[in-house]
Amino acid sequence: MNTRIRLDEADLRYMAHHVLVNERHRLVLFTIPKVCCTQLIKLMRRMNGSTNWRDNPHYTSDRPFLNKLGLERVEKIVNDSSWTKALLLRDPAERLLSAYLDKLIYNGGYAANVFRAGGRGMPFTEFLGYILESNDDPRKPTGLHENTDPHWRSQHLVGPLEKVASALDPVGDYLDRVSWIHNVLHAANCWHPYGVSGWGADENQVIFEQNMLPTRTNAAEQMSEYYDPDTLDAVYQAYAGDIAFAKQWGIDLVKHANLFT
Repeated sequence: MNTRIRLDEADLRYMAHHVLVNERHRLVLFTIPKVCCTQLIKLMRRMNGSTNWRDNPHYTSDRPFLNKLGLERVEKIVNDSSWTKALLLRDPAERLLSAYLDKLIYNGGYAANVFRAGGRGMPFTEFLGYILESNDDPRKPTGLHENTDPHWRSQHLVGPLEKVASALDPVGDYLDRVSWIHNVLHAANCWHPYGVSGWGADENQVIFEQNMLPTRTNAAEQMSEYYDPDTLDAVYQAYAGDIAFAKQWGIDLVKHANLFT
């Protein structure tokens, strides 16, 4: 018999911006920055009736965040097995490089100034130094802790994922995201029409069939250009919590262990 998951107001705050809901289809998506989150927000805005769901969703006012439903309702949903509560996870070293390329090289924005003013274009080695710094003071941006910038925060610390882990299903691997989203939307009885069409430049593709988003970085193809054996190993050690978290569902997040062999 599963133990009931108890949540509090702090958990709701951690859910803000990251956990999306569609009540009609009883679907909750726990999203993580740099793990298809833009497309997932678009999907949930579409499911909730937004007419401009194809636009950049990150600054829209109608994003259907779960925490807006209030603590009592959220706790009931998390504990209701008839709801689909899904999560997608990614190799942490690849995700970290994607965040760096997106936020400090290609696009910039507020995240480029997290460690120092004018940080856009910061060398990857300098960026890694901040990430790998031994710091657990949540008032400082360096290191990996619950207040680290969410684009490179440890995945299991984005939202109260450790607390709700027993309720999550399906949990998927980024490299298998097409079949994962297929399973998610079928479980929620909404593959048609939300997943099977409406995506891509011609608006006639399956979701995740092709990634043409502005945030696409091709990080997987550039791993060897930015990492060396020592820095890759150091990043995997720093994100050991993510690797252990994923193993609960039989997912091995370490995709690039043999990159330099």
